[in-house]
Amino acid sequence: ADASFYSVSGLIPGTRYTVSITGLSGDADLTVYGSDGTFTSPALCLTGDNTRFAGTAAEACTVALTGSSLFFTVTANTTSGGVAFINLVSSGP
Repeated sequence: ADASFYSVSGLIPGTRYTVSITGLSGDADLTVYGSDGTFTSPALCLTGDNTRFAGTAAEACTVALTGSSLFFTVTANTTSGGVAFINLVSSGP
């Protein structure tokens, strides 16, 4: 499984942000690390952990950000060379 690493900067500390992946062409898993730029400690999802669905189901995680950057990975669980997806980061709920 290959992971792609992402960061979003310029965010407001203390605000809730939802990271989601949709439109998957294959099985992939979202892991959100909040403000942990070392990608070692996954964040606690505030509205339920919807990041380990099998297949092409959309996945999401809402976190309360402690810093101004948000870090996450998307890991393709396929041997076919990758997974296409749409990634969204939005404030709230």
